[in-house]
This record gives sequence, structure tokens and C-alpha cells, in this order.
Amino acid sequence: MKKVFIYTVIAFCTFTVKAQFTLNHTDLPQPGDTFALRYSHTPDINFGSPSSEAQHFDFSDLEFDSLKFATYGITSEMDFADEFPESNLFTYGPSVMYGGPGSTVPTLGWGWMLFRTDEDGMDIIGYRMENSPQDIIIKENPPLKLIKTPCTYGDIFSPTSHWTQEFSEVASDPDTVYKSHKQVSLNCDAWGTISTPIDENLEVIRINEFKITVDSIYAKVAGNIVWKGEFKRDTSNTYMFFATEKRHPVVTVFCKHDNSIIGAEYLYYSKLYNAIEENSSHNIKVFPNPANDKILIENGHNSQYEIYDLEGKIVLLGKMDSDIIDISRLKTGFYLIKLAKGQNRYSASFIKQ
Repeated sequence: MKKVFIYTVIAFCTFTVKAQFTLNHTDLPQPGDTFALRYSHTPDINFGSPSSEAQHFDFSDLEFDSLKFATYGITSEMDFADEFPESNLFTYGPSVMYGGPGSTVPTLGWGWMLFRTDEDGMDIIGYRMENSPQDIIIKENPPLKLIKTPCTYGDIFSPTSHWTQEFSEVASDPDTVYKSHKQVSLNCDAWGTISTPIDENLEVIRINEFKITVDSIYAKVAGNIVWKGEFKRDTSNTYMFFATEKRHPVVTVFCKHDNSIIGAEYLYYSKLYNAIEENSSHNIKVFPNPANDKILIENGHNSQYEIYDLEGKIVLLGKMDSDIIDISRLKTGFYLIKLAKGQNRYSASFIKQ
């Protein structure tokens, strides 16, 4: 009887330890990381339910309709880094093209979304619009918490934030104010293992992000508010499945407020930044990144080059007569370029958009 009791205690402790999988800040996107995500508009999936019991989330048959990217640059390398001193990473581009945890940018234009990842989790710091005639710089107040760390099953966080944009012909007296207020619930409501078309039986926790965004417009005359009204109200409901050391949700399910599924995406490829490797002599710099029709390779003149897609196939090769390579024929996607110059070999990655 005593042995049975001991074995029961051991089994219970083993189960309890396994249940305490904890998400840390090192499991979130880091400066320099790049991820490719496959997105499905009509997924036929069961993404589980809130439970204290372990579950297996089977997404192994998840098909995809399109490819998305989340590439996190290093804020300190940007000319505008002083405008966002709290940020250490960013994404660039239109919100519809870029995946990853985080909200869409507050504009239809192109620009930079500024983030911070540290021991406390991941936050949105703000947004900077590219080529804006009004030099639009928006900052979340306070920084909007996307993921709180450390995080384990049962944790619930309720961050709030807002950003404000003022428009006026007279800078000293804004006559129109646009304000966006967000109220978020982050609920770590399930855990277990997950299978995707890429990975099998990864240990994960599930975080449900339920967000209400209310946008309002204020009219001001001589500094006094003379009119205000609600412009729009949106609700988003997202389930993110995080695994250790992946640095990005391995699966994200997008739902309506009633949990009916809108779409889903899974992590297809990742290139995790390593400062030692990136600063070694075997790496080169590619500009711009992401790129449209051409890329510039620093000191690439007279090099032989090969460009590979995510399947490992050579899609472009040749000799560089200058530092520029024409990539206009390439499809939108993530690519690896390898260069040979004399006895030296170099490599880098870039995104064709």
C-alpha cells in the first residue's frame, strides 16, 4: 500500500511539472529574427477548448493559401532610433503583408511598427509612417502589452493603451484629434502538445487575445473640445500557440468574437538571429530588406552568386558586374543568397515583396 501511494505521488508530481510549462521572453521574437508563415483562409480545424487538462492540438493537415512574413529589424540600426528609445525591434511594410503577434498599423500606408522584447514580455511601442507629408509618428501610451512573461497556464493579463494623432494647419492649435483606445484580455487558457505540417508533438501553451478597439474623433477650437464622437469599434479574437525557443507562435487561429474561425496560420520557416554569426566575416549585408526589384550587396562586385528559395532550389544565379542584383523576376517570398568571391564564401537572407 505504501509503494502504491509513493508511485501515485511521483506520477502526480510528474504531471504537475509537465503542466507548468512557462513561456519566457526568450521564446518571443528577438531583434534580427525572420519568420515565414503559411496562412489558410478556410481552415478545417479544431483548436481545442479552455482546460486545465493536457490536450493535443492537431493542425498537421492545415493547408495554406498564401505566404506571410514577419521580419524583425534591429531598431538601433535605424536613423530614427532616437525617436523610439524604448524599442529594440521593428517590422516594416503594410500591415496586410506581415504576420506575427501584434496589432495592425494605424494607417493604410507603409511604415515601421516599433516593438520591445525584454524580460517582461513583448510590447508595441509605436508606429512611424514612411514618406508621410505630416511626418506621422505615433506612440502607444503606455506601450501596449502583446505577451506578458513569464507566462504559464492560468495567467490572465488585461493591458490597456491608446494612441493619439493630431491634425492641424496650425501646429500650436490642433483642430482635429484622432484617438484609438485598446482594451485587451490575454488569457493563457490551455496547454498540451501540438502537431503542424512542420513540427510534431511540441509542448505548447495557448494564449487567447481578445481585444476591443474604439476609435474616436475630437474637434477642437482654440484648445477646447467642441465635438467628439465614436468613429468605429472593432473586436479581434486570436488564439496563439507558443512553444519554447521557437520565438514565434507555431500556430495562430483568428476568430470572430463567437469563436467561429476566420483563418489560421502556422510557422513554416524561421531564421533566428545570432549576433556572433551575423557579425562574422561569413555574412554580408543586403539592402534594402525587404526589397522590390533590386538588392544591393555590400562589396558584392565581381562575386558569383546563387539565390535559393525556401525549398532549397536555385532560382537565380550569375556573376555580379556591380553591387546590384535584379530580383524583379522572383516571386514574393523569403530567399537565401550565397556569394563566392575568390576563396571566400558569404551568405545572407532577404525578402522579395
